[in-house]
Amino acid sequence: MIQATGFLWGRINNHDPEHYCGDNRLCCICSIFGIAFQVTGQPPHQDAPLQFKIITFFYGLFFSVAAGYVVQLIATQTKLTLNYILTALMFLLAATSIVFSKGSSHWTQLFAMLIFAPASIIGGNFKLRRSKIGR
Repeated sequence: MIQATGFLWGRINNHDPEHYCGDNRLCCICSIFGIAFQVTGQPPHQDAPLQFKIITFFYGLFFSVAAGYVVQLIATQTKLTLNYILTALMFLLAATSIVFSKGSSHWTQLFAMLIFAPASIIGGNFKLRRSKIGR
């Protein structure tokens, strides 16, 4: 699925395979987050023990910052515009999930909206600052 997503993205934007390779990295980072719930068997829309929430917080924070960093690796610009778009997309998808979820606990969506989405901007900013230092 990850390669298919990159392939379609590349076709839509008329990129050759070398350019849509980066999209696969971003899709991979986004899908890694769901693995935590599959491995542990914890339903994401139900309340979880505090320890699991803490682990999820740091796990999600790390991968959100990584996703923001990867967006800047893929981007050909030196602004955070794409990171803001990623943040808005993450926020909107989490908000949509709250509206349509059948579970009674929304801690995962709230983490995504209030912590993980803004953290992706931090990752992009880190990459841009690192690039400026390297010049």
